Amino acid sequence: MTTTILAVLADRHGARSCLEAALAAAEAVGGEVAALHVAVDPASTILPTEEILTDDRRAAILREEAEERRAVRDVYDAVVAALGPAGFRWIDAGGTETAAIDAHAAGATLIAAAVPERHYAGEAQEALHAALFDTGRPVLVVPRGCRHRPVRRIAVGWHEDAACRRAVADARPWLERAEAIRILAIDGGDDAALDGARALFRDLGLVADFLAVDGGASSRGDALVSAAGDADWLVMGAFRRGRFLDWLFGSVSETVLREATIPVFLAH
Repeated sequence: MTTTILAVLADRHGARSCLEAALAAAEAVGGEVAALHVAVDPASTILPTEEILTDDRRAAILREEAEERRAVRDVYDAVVAALGPAGFRWIDAGGTETAAIDAHAAGATLIAAAVPERHYAGEAQEALHAALFDTGRPVLVVPRGCRHRPVRRIAVGWHEDAACRRAVADARPWLERAEAIRILAIDGGDDAALDGARALFRDLGLVADFLAVDGGASSRGDALVSAAGDADWLVMGAFRRGRFLDWLFGSVSETVLREATIPVFLAH
């Protein structure tokens, strides 16, 4: 059965990075990329303070959606032309980002989505939230500006909890094919923090290097990004912490996503 990477193209600005990272993920496991763009239903854009959607407003939204769809498709066509048509297919969907992603995630092993711009409230943020918390699938969060690179070296941000173990389990197809795996524990340099990781990777039959990092004055997120070094991916667990903005813009995850220049593989 073909492994499908669902690349969610929420806007034109993050589309190229998302597609190129998704293709690298697919190539590593002999899979394909399904590129999903959602034309949002104008009715779903009505704010709670609004009572009706006027004809003029509906027409304006439809024009904006059509323009964005053309721009995203242009990016898609450019990536396919540059990297080759094999392994790509395009999906048009309507409705809301959440409903469309949930519907198409059922056939995907991994979802790729560009990290939203800081404090940006729009389709990119909704897409990432839906992918991570509503689908039950792991998500490859791709920095804007990231380019295609083979997945050969994988770093794992280790923390002894269910989310981290889930992330390792979900990333196993890529871990098994990696040339190098580095397990990082950001817990004051205490090597005992890696005991669970050593047992898990031994049980999985995976060879890895283990490093306990003392972040010093740095935040855990900054220390993790720095310790990942030349890795092609960073794998870690994710949690829902109150509102989505609290998770995305006020935690270790926020620091990692803000500072990382490589895709971050998250499992919830």
